[in-house]
Amino acid sequence: MTSRTVPIASAGIGVALAPLGAAEMGGFFKEQGLDVRRSVIPGAGNVVKALMKGDILFGHFAAHAVIQAVTKDPSCDVTVIAGGFNQEFLVGAPGVTELSQLEGQPVGSGRARDLHHFYIEFTFRELMKKPGIHVDLEHDDRFAALMSGKIKACTLSTPSAVRARQAGCKWLMDYSPYGLSFGFGGIMVRRSVLKSDRALVDAYLRAHVDGIRKYKADKKFGIDVHSMINEAGAAAAETYDVAHKGYPQVPDPATGGMKRIIDFWKSEGVLD
Repeated sequence: MTSRTVPIASAGIGVALAPLGAAEMGGFFKEQGLDVRRSVIPGAGNVVKALMKGDILFGHFAAHAVIQAVTKDPSCDVTVIAGGFNQEFLVGAPGVTELSQLEGQPVGSGRARDLHHFYIEFTFRELMKKPGIHVDLEHDDRFAALMSGKIKACTLSTPSAVRARQAGCKWLMDYSPYGLSFGFGGIMVRRSVLKSDRALVDAYLRAHVDGIRKYKADKKFGIDVHSMINEAGAAAAETYDVAHKGYPQVPDPATGGMKRIIDFWKSEGVLD
């Protein structure tokens, strides 16, 4: 069977790519007749641009970037076709073991009003109810900044969060109970592609479903997935354990979490 070349891109190499890695390693793309060519384009907004230019057919990144893109440009027809597989933790620097230690201290964030900024502002406003200091780490190595003491805490997803814990750092917050983890990853495509090439979209999603089914049932396979797609190394086994424990048995779009970030953007004047 002749395979179809499918260029795709992700904004990073975090745990959100586990279903993609499972589909790739398990040979499920090939079963669907797809030759998937994967690349990394740093920054979710840049992946949106690549989708709009037609450079790629599918994008893997935080879904909030779609809302931002459509708000800025109503002609943007990128949409979310599958929910995410993501986990986010607030990790303390060495010696930081309580949220109370972050009051008035520098905490690793991101650009104003981006996703990392939202997580930290949510922590300050809703959980600590105390002020802190945002430090923009958009162009920095978040793990290195944490370990060096430049900041007192920052948000990390697995496997970086696992590496930090293995190095002696404490996880101060797991955002999943607030609906702020799984709702933000996902698979994106242009509406025009969804309409004109539904068979391709169905085949791409079917490969992911088959991949994640195998991932959840086969621990060794799952660990190998994290070693490959996340370059997890010594953190691969614990990354799998953490992800598998948190992964919902029944898919949940986590709309409550998305509503939190939309309400935050409205309060910041980003959305009307």
